[in-house]
Amino acid sequence: MFGRSRPRGSGAGPAPGPAVAAASAGAQRSERLLRRASAILRPAVLVLVALLAHRVAGQSLLSALANILTAAVTSTAVQQQRTTPKSTLKPNDPQLGIPCGCSDVDPRDSFLRAKVDYSCFDQARFGACGQSFMLETPEEVPEGYCQISCGRCSCCPTLDSVLRDKGLEMFRWLLGFSDEGAKIKLPGYMVTLLAPTDSAVWAALNRLGYKSKEDVERDSNAKNVLADIGRYHVLAPVEPLKATWTTPFMRSNVEMYTAVSNGKTVTARQDNGGKVTIQSPKSSANVVERDIYACKGYVQVLDAVLIPWSMTGYA
Repeated sequence: MFGRSRPRGSGAGPAPGPAVAAASAGAQRSERLLRRASAILRPAVLVLVALLAHRVAGQSLLSALANILTAAVTSTAVQQQRTTPKSTLKPNDPQLGIPCGCSDVDPRDSFLRAKVDYSCFDQARFGACGQSFMLETPEEVPEGYCQISCGRCSCCPTLDSVLRDKGLEMFRWLLGFSDEGAKIKLPGYMVTLLAPTDSAVWAALNRLGYKSKEDVERDSNAKNVLADIGRYHVLAPVEPLKATWTTPFMRSNVEMYTAVSNGKTVTARQDNGGKVTIQSPKSSANVVERDIYACKGYVQVLDAVLIPWSMTGYA
């Protein structure tokens, strides 16, 4: 009868005999076979579940299969994030922008659903990060839901910290006139920032008739105008994929929606040499530093402020 094995090294028992080694190898082979069988059968089982579910839920077959595909892609991306070595990650790799094993999987009742009721960013703002449903998660998400948005990941910077590290203090100040100033401090905020340099912000303020921050802060109307200008430099992700904008996708004549409430857009231009220009109705700016990585977004540094409509100094 074999005793309980002990750690090898100083004071360790004898190495296991051939019978034990053979049994261990056989067990490992069996486990590998079971994993392969599971990998083959699981998609088939999911498809069968989808076929049954669409009958019960009144969902079309095509919609059910689309949900399955979306869930599979999401699961694969999460698994890649968890297992990809840090040294192989690059900031522009789709789904792999997080240079560590962190994830930000939205809470959901089922991975068969493509959409969720509330995103991780929503849950964090609701104060739900400590709730049991966020941590008592299925085996597909052992780290818990919303690891990044709930601040349980220390390996990626917030957008605000990127702006601070890059010395873009005037743009941080500009965003402070709206709720964007608070949002960029949250790790789960998924946007791309078009961030003008400090000199570009000062040039725009001078054209608007302001010589100092104090001039702006004394003018209540200026605060509202600058709040909208700040929002105009925040690009919402593309739905339904929630893909944040990076310069490889800023092709000529691509329109990108901003955070201004009435759906204002900016237009990208890219020449043959790869130079990217962002066009607004009353101004344009060149991207002088591109695709600076943050937790769930990017920062593009501009050499000018984008102006969305006519105002003093910008006819």
